[in-house]
Amino acid sequence: MVATGAQCGNPGCEFLVHSDPAVCSGYCCQKCEGRHSGEAWALGGKSHYKHCEQRSSVQAVAAAPSPQRPGPPADVQWLLKPQQQRQQQRQQLAPPPRQQWQKCESCDLVIVGIDPGDVPADVAYGISRSHCCLGCELGENSHGPHWCCGVPRDNILEVEVEDGENPNLHPFKAHCYVRLPDEDLAAAPSPTLLFLHGCGTFLWPETIHLDVNKFAEVNEVARSFVVIAPLASQGEPLAVVSRSRRGKALRPERFHEKRTWDAFIAACRALGPARVDFSRL
Repeated sequence: MVATGAQCGNPGCEFLVHSDPAVCSGYCCQKCEGRHSGEAWALGGKSHYKHCEQRSSVQAVAAAPSPQRPGPPADVQWLLKPQQQRQQQRQQLAPPPRQQWQKCESCDLVIVGIDPGDVPADVAYGISRSHCCLGCELGENSHGPHWCCGVPRDNILEVEVEDGENPNLHPFKAHCYVRLPDEDLAAAPSPTLLFLHGCGTFLWPETIHLDVNKFAEVNEVARSFVVIAPLASQGEPLAVVSRSRRGKALRPERFHEKRTWDAFIAACRALGPARVDFSRL
């Protein structure tokens, strides 16, 4: 007697023998039995009769647990993770970024966070490494005669920008410079202008204060606008950067279009409809 879990006796058939020997013994169906015996009636037509149970031996093998194989090393597993998980892991392991805008220790102006080690020793003329200017650093209660890099605190607005490529990650913190309309020209709400700065602001973001105000001085219409300048400077998520040919210094390529527009809209919403006319952006 052939076991019901045995392979069909017809070579090349993938099915198991029929479970009822009274129907067919040693084969899955009578068609396979006749084909194996060389019967002429079994050579044509369908491969199996309708009473064939078609119990596949492949399914039985697949149901069996496969032996455990040693996985790749941990460093290789990291490479095999999806891009989003890798980026999230890099974000968690990366050191916290230094504060982009921080208060001067001696006045109410804010400055870009600077690590003293980032400033070359020979760059000492008129530049303070800890304050907005040498006047504040020396306690002179003045911002001259050297150039002051401080920006009024109310002009810097921090907004959150979602990462559209990886929405599950924490939102970016971006900064915008905001100039409100002159009081004598102000209308509530006011039209709002998106101001894109040049490459120099990538290295010296505090120059945005001078650039925007000079722009308003020579453009009378702009004085009645809310001017919002998203900052694509070093350390900001709005800048798309690349390495120079020598591979040392970072240089700006362009604004990240979506993040810059999202930062502009976020700044408009932070100012509110009482200040920003959303129909005149």
